[in-house]
Amino acid sequence: MKSKQDASQSQSSSDRQKWQRVFDALVGIINKQQSQLQTLLSERKLLEDRIRTGHKLYDSDVAFLRERISQMKGALAVQYMMCSLDARKLDLVVGLKQREGLLHKLKLDEAELALADFKECFDVLSAKCPEPKDSGETPPEIRRSKRRCGERGQKSAEELLPPDHSHEVEIERLKQQFDALISEKNNEVSTLMAEKKFVWNQYKLLETNLNDKLKSQETEIQLAKEKISGLLACMEKLQASNRDNDEAIVELKCKIADKEDLARKRGDEIVRLTQELELLRRTGCSSDMPVLNWCTPSGSTASSRNRKISSANMSKQLTAAQVTNSTKSEKVSKGLRRKSSGIDSGQVTPKLFSSAFRVPKLKTPAKQMR
Repeated sequence: MKSKQDASQSQSSSDRQKWQRVFDALVGIINKQQSQLQTLLSERKLLEDRIRTGHKLYDSDVAFLRERISQMKGALAVQYMMCSLDARKLDLVVGLKQREGLLHKLKLDEAELALADFKECFDVLSAKCPEPKDSGETPPEIRRSKRRCGERGQKSAEELLPPDHSHEVEIERLKQQFDALISEKNNEVSTLMAEKKFVWNQYKLLETNLNDKLKSQETEIQLAKEKISGLLACMEKLQASNRDNDEAIVELKCKIADKEDLARKRGDEIVRLTQELELLRRTGCSSDMPVLNWCTPSGSTASSRNRKISSANMSKQLTAAQVTNSTKSEKVSKGLRRKSSGIDSGQVTPKLFSSAFRVPKLKTPAKQMR
């Protein structure tokens, strides 16, 4: 009997150890899933912080680029106005130089006409006056030439009356003045043309510089647009990854909830099974007590016979109870493996006596005395 009790206790302890292992495994799985959830939450917070920082950087970059574009537009407008002002100034300078050139050309034409008139006057005088007269009166041709030349001849009528060599000297002097005037006018025209060429070259150089600046600014604007598009694409990728992480977190939360429900059910089953094991242990102890109490009458032949019969019947009953307990424990373990809802406590409780058990008939002490 003690060996059977020890076997039942060892079996119950082994079952308890098995259920304790199962419970520990479930607790470990739940703890592992909770740690995974914590890591996912920390990663989500990191991603949110990264997205916030990226969004802030994107906003700052956009604001900076917009401000830069507005500044560049203002600078371009100022440069365009300066270029237009310089062009107007250059046009004004060129117009003034052209006006001065035209004035000098008109003066040159007038000087040439005056020189031609002077030559004609000199030819007329040389033809009309071959020999000088001693009278102090001036001829009418000289008076006409004086009236015609006026101040252009720069000589009075009396200076036209000297001998023939004075006319040659005057002609040479006039030729020299004419050549000097022509050279002066040519120099002025050449200087005006050089100034015009210089101004035109400066205008072309300024135009090329402005075109280069415009091209460089256009390239900078294009690069800024590409950077903005790259930032937008990166932000979209981060948002997509955040959505994926949110979906994964929701799925893990659902799985954790399912696992917690399963663990709760397993815990309830473990509690119920421990209670059933306690009931089985108690019923096993109570089934042993009648056997001991049944063999207490006084020693006699009839009592010894009845004791043998009762011990045999009780041994049969105990073996039947152990068989039923073992079959029921196997059923409980199979039900737990299949995740069944469990067995009612009324079905698990062992029967104290089998259906084939009969109460032994004992003789009274009076009959024994007889």
